[in-house]
Amino acid sequence: MNKDDWYRNRTWDAQIEKSFNETLRHARLKQDFLRIQASYLTADYPEVSLKLLDRYFAMGLHFDMAFAWYDRAMAYTSLGHIDQTLKAFCEALEEEDMNSDALSPAYLAMPKLVADLAIDTWYAKALETLKRCAGRRKKPRDYYEWNAVSALICSQMGQHSEAKKYAQDAMEIVKKQASGISYKSKTWIIRDDDMHKKLFNKTLDMTMGHKMGLKSRFRRMLGQG
Repeated sequence: MNKDDWYRNRTWDAQIEKSFNETLRHARLKQDFLRIQASYLTADYPEVSLKLLDRYFAMGLHFDMAFAWYDRAMAYTSLGHIDQTLKAFCEALEEEDMNSDALSPAYLAMPKLVADLAIDTWYAKALETLKRCAGRRKKPRDYYEWNAVSALICSQMGQHSEAKKYAQDAMEIVKKQASGISYKSKTWIIRDDDMHKKLFNKTLDMTMGHKMGLKSRFRRMLGQG
């Protein structure tokens, strides 16, 4: 086992927990190891992740608290606790306002969840967050998701002209990135899970309307079916 693997466990049981706690007892900067370990367990062991994060927060203020709130939000998402998820995302964003040296993915993750679940009471907050944090976009995937989520929320709000413009911008990024790149490439712009596939399909629908032939050709080109 790599010497750093003790705080990057992807599974969890009584023996792993015992070993982790024994090693943690002798470690400096215990809060760092608690948060990093928690981040690896948000999807499959969310209750464990939340308990580790409780221990992290009990140790006071730390530079990476925005990431801890983001990890807490992801664990709540796995449990289906949407209200707590959204509140945790907001805590992450508030921490980032105070410490811009540690920026989490919350600025995109929160609006994506709002758009995916059509949480109308959060539309205004989600769009405000996207616009305020637009400068954080660095990679093509960031620009694609920012535009795609903006398009979906605007569409759900009945702002169809704005939605179509955002959708067209999103698909232009996808087409440019897709050129010469296989679907299974690590650089692929569309994440391979149900929420992101649905986001892609809805964005594509907004740009092409009922032109099913064109949509089918586009999806085949991108490996979507």
